Amino acid sequence: MYKIQIFILGVFLTFIFIKFFLPFLKKFIIDKPNLRSSHKHLTPSGGGISFVLVSTFLSIFVEGFNFFLLLPLAIVGFIDDKLELPSWIRYCTQVLTLLLVFNDSELHFFVLNNIDDNLLLHLTYLLIIVVGTAIINFINFMDGIDSLIASTLFIMLFLLGLFQSNLSSLILSACLLGFLPWNCPPAKVFMGDIGSTFLGAYLVSLFYENNLINSVFMILIAFPILFDAFVTVIRRLIDRQRIFSPHKLHLYQRLKEGDLSNIQVVYIFSMATLVNCIVYFYLDSLFLLISNAIWVLFGIYLNKSFAVPFKSIKNNFEN
Repeated sequence: MYKIQIFILGVFLTFIFIKFFLPFLKKFIIDKPNLRSSHKHLTPSGGGISFVLVSTFLSIFVEGFNFFLLLPLAIVGFIDDKLELPSWIRYCTQVLTLLLVFNDSELHFFVLNNIDDNLLLHLTYLLIIVVGTAIINFINFMDGIDSLIASTLFIMLFLLGLFQSNLSSLILSACLLGFLPWNCPPAKVFMGDIGSTFLGAYLVSLFYENNLINSVFMILIAFPILFDAFVTVIRRLIDRQRIFSPHKLHLYQRLKEGDLSNIQVVYIFSMATLVNCIVYFYLDSLFLLISNAIWVLFGIYLNKSFAVPFKSIKNNFEN
């Protein structure tokens, strides 16, 4: 009963927070559409402040993850939504945040207890931080059309909270559900960097709360959204593009520019995440690998059949 009450409270408080805070965002934090935007009208951003503050407040009353560790990153994200900070400031804040989260995690203790060689230990730390910051930025990159990140992460976090009794995940999923009515297409408000980086960092914290093997399989649950970002970064590196510069080259963006609507794209990624969660909770790890192999093949099919070609969008920006 306590879980139900705190879930309903999270939904309600987030929805109400946005309702009363939206005039401020409309006045001070406006996302103006440009060539690389997926939206066509002036839209307030920074709406992620709602689930950042509400989830942090509610976490005071339950045992679980300390959302306060992510507030410095959220604050920098909120400032960036308004002022567009240099990328090195954003990245350094991400690294410091992940070091704080990692320091008291299960993965940290697992690494310390199982790796004796100092060089290998430091290389493992470096890899874990690089992967962690990559995930934060991947989630940020994928927040390019209405409700995609809010929907997929709501599904993942809600099921984690339900099946693993993870109250922190349940609280954050409730807040995302309260935010979704404002973010569904056409969005009345974007979550902004404050929301996407906060969600990315929390996702990394879930991976840190497992040993090294289980962390890999936790990442595989979020494979559909992470893989799109990963493949796009690799393709842009091959083309010698600046990977942090804005673009519309992700598969989800090219699908929306092609034959699919915003809702259809969100539905595809949400269903892929839902299936991965069900496979993870009810079957073993081999089936999760098979599930993601199927999604890769399906992604190739979508790319060939419905998406605007990668090179055509790239050439449009260059011209």
